Amino acid sequence: MCKRVYVSYRWQEPIEGITRNWLVPSINATGFRCVIDVKDCAYKGRIDKFEEEIGSAERIVIMLSQQFYYSDQCMYEAALITKNDNLDRRLFPVNIGDYQHNNAFYHRLLEHWDEEERIVSEYLKTHDYGLEPFQEKMNRLNLIKENIGKFWSHISNENFLNFSAVSENNFKMIRDLFGGVTQVAGFTPVTEKDV
Repeated sequence: MCKRVYVSYRWQEPIEGITRNWLVPSINATGFRCVIDVKDCAYKGRIDKFEEEIGSAERIVIMLSQQFYYSDQCMYEAALITKNDNLDRRLFPVNIGDYQHNNAFYHRLLEHWDEEERIVSEYLKTHDYGLEPFQEKMNRLNLIKENIGKFWSHISNENFLNFSAVSENNFKMIRDLFGGVTQVAGFTPVTEKDV
């Protein structure tokens, strides 16, 4: 059975195109199978089940961006990954480079999630119908808030690199960490022009 590498990323350009057009084929060419939602969660597939798979996966490349940190789905995946521990072994972060990983950004991020919780909580208090989606969102927010500190601390204490460094030689740095083939015959490398 082919070893799997999951990718958690925000659906936005240029990250979406980079992930689908370069990262996925590069990892697939090494003998690993790169798993991403748009290819591996079929029509009518359960996204919640797919998120659980990412959360418990042995190898996860996580494409960090400002929008990643503000996305319910991305941060829920990050919370599931964090909850399952062993981040040193399982998590391979890549900084897309559109935010400063510092205390000021983290403070704004915590304020954002507090505000999200306040909005959902207010709705739950003032309505008595159609609550299921809001109850589900509150459960997701609770998991995010329970794990965001541990996730942020892990990322802060790891020497993670920006996209330009990690993408050199078709993501060789990541492939080497996975133990895959490092030379990809017939594969067109990512260049600065492509990004």
